[in-house]
Amino acid sequence: MRKQSLFRKLFSTYAAVILGSFLVFGAAYIIQFHYTLYDDFEQRHADIRESVESQLQTADRYGWSLDEREESLSAVLSGSDYEAELLDSGSEAASGYWTGGELHYEVVSPFDEGYLRTVFTGLEHDYIRAVTAIAGTIGGVLMLAAGMVWVVSRRLADPLREMSRAASAVSGGDFSVRVEEHGPLEISRLGRSLNQMGEELAETEQLRKAFLANVTHDLRSPLTSIKGFLTALEDGTIPDERRPYYFTLMRGETERLIKLVHDLLDLTKLEGGRIELDCAPVALKPALERVLETAGPELGSRRTVLTGETEAVVWGDRERLDQVWINLLANAAAFSPENSTITLTLTEHRESVSVSIRDEGSGMTKEALEQMWDRFYKADSSRSGKAGTGIGLSIVRSLTELHGGTVSADSSVGEGTTVTVTLPKA
Repeated sequence: MRKQSLFRKLFSTYAAVILGSFLVFGAAYIIQFHYTLYDDFEQRHADIRESVESQLQTADRYGWSLDEREESLSAVLSGSDYEAELLDSGSEAASGYWTGGELHYEVVSPFDEGYLRTVFTGLEHDYIRAVTAIAGTIGGVLMLAAGMVWVVSRRLADPLREMSRAASAVSGGDFSVRVEEHGPLEISRLGRSLNQMGEELAETEQLRKAFLANVTHDLRSPLTSIKGFLTALEDGTIPDERRPYYFTLMRGETERLIKLVHDLLDLTKLEGGRIELDCAPVALKPALERVLETAGPELGSRRTVLTGETEAVVWGDRERLDQVWINLLANAAAFSPENSTITLTLTEHRESVSVSIRDEGSGMTKEALEQMWDRFYKADSSRSGKAGTGIGLSIVRSLTELHGGTVSADSSVGEGTTVTVTLPKA
């Protein structure tokens, strides 16, 4: 079954409502016309009755003969659009009827010892004039309404058609298409939302391409290094006394690959909602001390300071929280100069605990600060000399929110960056 376009549906619906309204109005008008017309005829019947009574009283007063009475009454009982007569018997009535293509209205009422019957003729002319006037009025108004309905329907349908074409283009991968934000408020808002979606998809696509390029580079670089080392080891280029050193290098490159793969898997699970937390009470200060003890290779020559005396305990997955702290420390180290200090501060609040990690790096611009939590976003590596994949901070935010907490960052160019994770107390 072929579906109607929105314009046709709107137009036909509005037209049907307006036509139905006018038909109901016309029917009501005809009924009211009948009642008004019949009321007029009943009043005229009463006037004729009074005239007949007056003529008969005059005839009695002056003793008119039967012929004089009939001649006097004939002028009253007959008119251009009615005929009246006196009946010896009958019944009181008031009704209209069609006969021979003419509309008559009959009124019968008691008169002395009999009845007075009046039949009004020629009503079809008044009826036709009324119907013609109503039909003409309805036709004219319907034509005007049809024009207005066409304009209104087009005004509503055109922006939606444009949005439909834009949505089809976006679904086909063209994220550059935009629509004009016009029309009624709801449609304008829909257009704005569609444009925002296109902008976000375009940005995501750009980040995805950059991410793939970064991942490809991060996978190829260590693999190329490992392959080169293995080739050199096989052909004897590397002396025996230097082999342990190159084995250490290969182990480091292998660990780097493993971390990258784990981050990719974690990101996929987080976005799919497939990570389950193994929660238990976690004392934050001992947990952070343990992470700092094992994070030496990530930090290099950078010093760490843990401040804040608190015995606060949170409810969470210890391994996942360790992943949060390690990612934040690695990020702080990546953008901090050698021999600088990374400061961790524990702050206890009434219902939550905050962990702030501050580095002494070059800081971030406002634009970079707004995008740093987006997946695939990678800051300028020239500030750190290290290339990342843009996954770590996205994992930090997702894991923190999974624990019912929040994460925020504060930074200024040249003044370092502070990242604060706030978790509810157990």
